[in-house]
Amino acid sequence: MAVHSRYLDIAAQIRARIEAGEWEPGARLPRLDDFAKQYDANRDTIARAIGALESEGFVWAVQGRGIIVRHGM
Repeated sequence: MAVHSRYLDIAAQIRARIEAGEWEPGARLPRLDDFAKQYDANRDTIARAIGALESEGFVWAVQGRGIIVRHGM
C-alpha cells in the first residue's frame, strides 16, 4: 500500500493557488513559518512541499530573498 505524504497534499494546494493566479510570476510567497501556520504543519513539512514545487519548476527558493513564483507559470 502506497503511503501518501502530507507534504505532497500541501504542495498540491500551493500549486493550485499559484495556478489560480493568487500570486503572479515574480511574486514572493509567504515565509515557511507563515505557511506552517496556514496549513497547521511543521516547517520541515512545508520546506519539503516547497522543494517539490521547486523541482517541478513552479517556484525558486532564493537564499535571502525567499520563495519566488517562476515567470511563465
